[in-house]
Amino acid sequence: MSAPRLFALALLCAAPAAAQPAPSLAGAWTFETTPATARHCVIAGEAVVTATPARGAYDVQLRALETCGDGARWESVQSCRAAQRERAVRIDCTLVQATPSNYAADDFVLELKAPGLMEGVLTSTWDAPARWRRAGADHIS
Repeated sequence: MSAPRLFALALLCAAPAAAQPAPSLAGAWTFETTPATARHCVIAGEAVVTATPARGAYDVQLRALETCGDGARWESVQSCRAAQRERAVRIDCTLVQATPSNYAADDFVLELKAPGLMEGVLTSTWDAPARWRRAGADHIS
């Protein structure tokens, strides 16, 4: 086989791998922030992500528990929209219910590191590193 044909064949074989879209976010996830603020607060919880007909758009139902080193705690239910552009993910939430009621909705800016792992930042009332893990997925920490 000639060198130009071999090169063209190599490009054709490599093209599908390069063009593969990022994995879908749909499924069950858990998430947790690192301790933040002077009160050492952590937000952790569970989320169910459902694909919508729009490409890269998802509905997210989220339950979060915020606990602080001083014993304060908040529980919340949130309805969110997620937007995925390749490996970049933005999640914006609206509070449905919270106990006590002085809780602000949680938003996240994340990067899909592996099919079962997203890392980034909680960007709502305060910023904190956050990690999302797909329930039951293998991932690299």
